[in-house]
Amino acid sequence: MRIVALADSDSYVKWGAALIGALPPEWERELLVVDSPIVVSDAQLASALAGSGVTRYSRVAPAQVVARVAEFAPDVVLTATTGPIARVLTRMIARLEPRPVLVSGLPGISIPVTRKALMYRRQSDLMVLHSRREIREFAELAASFGWD
Repeated sequence: MRIVALADSDSYVKWGAALIGALPPEWERELLVVDSPIVVSDAQLASALAGSGVTRYSRVAPAQVVARVAEFAPDVVLTATTGPIARVLTRMIARLEPRPVLVSGLPGISIPVTRKALMYRRQSDLMVLHSRREIREFAELAASFGWD
């Protein structure tokens, strides 16, 4: 299996690196740090990666993301970014052939749930959450809009 994590801010880089770093050792993994106004500093990136098990990473401009993801040909893409960036990147990556499984989520406890958090990640196949309560409340919110 192959996974690419796309991340931007400090909290999302930490979360994304921890998540893909915890996968079985036979998984190939890469972290792409997407340049944005809130992108992590070099010191924050080094701290986030320390002990994560993620050794393959690079910084990319938003315009390079799709080409870099296609080059790696992952089975899974984890969009570990803030909502607006997640929405744009997920839309672009969903057009790839073959289409990878699209995963998103939030780096911390997400109570109360919000429409924006869900809306920005709506095109993902899977949303990683941290508790049964979050799962229940996000499912209820999605159902209220007719989303599965």
